Amino acid sequence: MTDNCQERAPHPQQHEQGFIPRPHPRGGWHGLVPLPFAVPTITTLPTSFPLVMADMAPVPAGPTARPARPVGVAVLSGASAGLVSALLFQPLDLVKTRMQVAASLHYDATIAAGATTARRPLPGTTATLRHIAHVEGPAALWTGLGASVIRLGSGIGLYFGTLTLIESALAVRVAPASDATVVAIGPAWQSFAVGTGARCLSGLVVLPVTVVKARLESGLYHDYGGFVSGLRTMAQREGSRGLFAGLAVTLLRDAPSSGVFYVIFRRMQAVTGSDAPTTSPAARLALNACSGVVAGATTSLMTQPLDVVKTQMQTRTDGRSLAASFAGIVRQQGVAGLMAGFVPRASRRTLLAAVSWTVYEYLNPVYRNLLYGPADAIT
Repeated sequence: MTDNCQERAPHPQQHEQGFIPRPHPRGGWHGLVPLPFAVPTITTLPTSFPLVMADMAPVPAGPTARPARPVGVAVLSGASAGLVSALLFQPLDLVKTRMQVAASLHYDATIAAGATTARRPLPGTTATLRHIAHVEGPAALWTGLGASVIRLGSGIGLYFGTLTLIESALAVRVAPASDATVVAIGPAWQSFAVGTGARCLSGLVVLPVTVVKARLESGLYHDYGGFVSGLRTMAQREGSRGLFAGLAVTLLRDAPSSGVFYVIFRRMQAVTGSDAPTTSPAARLALNACSGVVAGATTSLMTQPLDVVKTQMQTRTDGRSLAASFAGIVRQQGVAGLMAGFVPRASRRTLLAAVSWTVYEYLNPVYRNLLYGPADAIT
C-alpha cells in the first residue's frame, strides 16, 4: 500500500499546522508527516491530539449488536409488560385451565357413574368461554386476576432483569472513544442458555403464585377466597409440597421451551432487521411483535402435553408424580387429552409474547429517560 495521501479521502486535520495524517498500512491514520509547502496560518498542535489507531478503528464487523440496558430498568419495563398482559389475557388463561381440569373431572364422573363407554366430547374454547360468562357472569372471566398480576408482573420483570444481567456479562466495549456498550447476539447455543437460565430462575421464584392461580382458576377451591387467603391456606395444609407442586414438570416444560423461544426470537430479529440501528422505533416494535408471535406459537405446540400434566398436578392434592400424572391422562383420555386447552393456551402465549416484548421495548427507553435523564435514554 502506498503512502500517497492523494489516494485517500482528505483527513479533517490535513490543512492544520502544515501537517497531513500519515496513512497506516492496516487502514485508518497514524501519525503526521510534514507538508512540502507552508500554509498561511500555523498554530500550536494540541498535546491531546487524539489521532491514534485505537480511537480511529471502526467497530469490528460481527454479530448483530444491540444496546445494553440497566437491570433495574429491565425489571421495571418487564413488570409493566406483565401487568398489561395479565389484564388482557386472563380470560384465555382461565378458559385453558377450565378445559384441562374439566377433561379429568369428566372422566372421574363417568367412571363413578359406572359407565365405561366412549366419553362425550368436551366443549371447545368458545363454548367454555360462553358458559363461564353466562353461568358465572362476565366478571368471572377474570377470576384469579390478582394472582396473575403478581405472577406475570414479578415473573416477567424478573425474567427480563435476569436476561439483561446474563447478557451484560457478555458485553464487549468497543470504540474506546465512545460511551456505547453493545451486547453481541452470539451463536444459537448462547441464546438458548441465556433464555433457559432466565426462565428457570423467574419460574422457580413465582411457582407458589402459579399454583394458587391455577387452583383459583379451576373453580374447585371455593374456600380459598382470594390469592392471599389461598396462599395461606395452601401453606398451612400442604406446606412446601403444595407451594411447589409441579416443580419438576414446570422446569421440564419451561427450561427448554424458553431456550428455544429466545433462539427463535433473536434469529427472527436478525432476519427482520428489528435490531438494526437504522430501523425506526415504530418498525422495531412491529417487527419484535412478529418475532414474538412466531416464537410463541412454536414453543406452545412443543410444550402443550407438559402444560396439561402441570395443571393436573397443581390442581389435585393426591400427590401424583409426573410420570403417574402423564400415564393417567393418556390412559383415561387418550393422547388427545394431552392437547386439552391448546387453542386458548396457544392464543394466549402467542399474544402474550408479542405484547410483552412490544411493551417492554416501548417502555424501556421511557423508564431509562426518567431514571437516568434524556441524554442517557436509548432510542
